[in-house]
Amino acid sequence: MSKIKENLANNILELRKINNLTQSELAEKLNYTDKTISKWERGESTPDIESLSALASLFNLTVDDLLHESFDKEKSVQEEKKKLGKSIAKDCLGVITIWLIGTVIFVYNVINRSSLDGFWISFIWPIPLSGLYLFAVSFFKKRKKLVPIYGSITLWTLLAAVYLQMLVVGQNAWIIFIVGIPVQLIIIITYWINN
Repeated sequence: MSKIKENLANNILELRKINNLTQSELAEKLNYTDKTISKWERGESTPDIESLSALASLFNLTVDDLLHESFDKEKSVQEEKKKLGKSIAKDCLGVITIWLIGTVIFVYNVINRSSLDGFWISFIWPIPLSGLYLFAVSFFKKRKKLVPIYGSITLWTLLAAVYLQMLVVGQNAWIIFIVGIPVQLIIIITYWINN
């Protein structure tokens, strides 16, 4: 195996591990199979120029960095941490916006009415809406491990919010939680099938 091919194989393997990606996850990001990634990491084949460019872009490196024995690993790790930090900040901003809307609704209702009875529910509905927002973000950004967690959080907090809303209007609808059982099983089985 040539030195460049060996460097490339080692670098792909190391970058994948540094970024906590499985071969399947990396393959999905590049629209390849995990078997292809495995062959690249063993040096049995090499990516074409478009794939090299996509790999370099994914890991915030140049194609030249991928081909040489030593590249700035610290730079790659720092860039990945920076991307993760920005992603978390955006998620937090979305959740805070949902809570701001709930607070505005509460304040509006307090100003327009003299009694505070039942207005606390304005602070309950942002919980399932926050879960739904994080579920949607995780689904579209392909954060596979977080999708079932946020799906479960959304399901049970939504059922709790409906239950509490029913209590506010004088109905005890505890039976609504039974609906959550088959939905939770669907979430678990779907996650199991996809992984």
